[in-house]
Amino acid sequence: MFRIIEAAGGVVNNPEGKILFIRRLGKWDLPKGKMEKGESREESAVREIEEETGLKDVELVQFINTTYHIYIERNGEKILKCTHWFEMNFNGEDTSKPQIEEGITEVAWKTIPQIESEVFPSTFQNIKLIVKEFWDSEK
Repeated sequence: MFRIIEAAGGVVNNPEGKILFIRRLGKWDLPKGKMEKGESREESAVREIEEETGLKDVELVQFINTTYHIYIERNGEKILKCTHWFEMNFNGEDTSKPQIEEGITEVAWKTIPQIESEVFPSTFQNIKLIVKEFWDSEK
């Protein structure tokens, strides 16, 4: 009934304690994307983050969780998307720039107050859950 798509992405944080977000289709999101054949979840998460944000040398720390959501393609096909989320660190030179061809219009580092006031009102429920789960694991 559903075509299953596996994806991977991450909660990327920097030494200042900020988290990296992307803006796509008017909503804040975490960088993520479809896994390629033969790729591990971890490899896919790092590749997608680097492609979507322009950062290099993102360091994978640990698995956070997997989220699931359903959507319908323009052709009517029903999709079940499973996204595997990882905690990531970044402390290199900030070369971030949005991957325009993927519909990303902005890449931004956000503080906790900015996430609560700007990101959470304009994001998906699954993104809120993963960010909160990441915060809980940091305590």
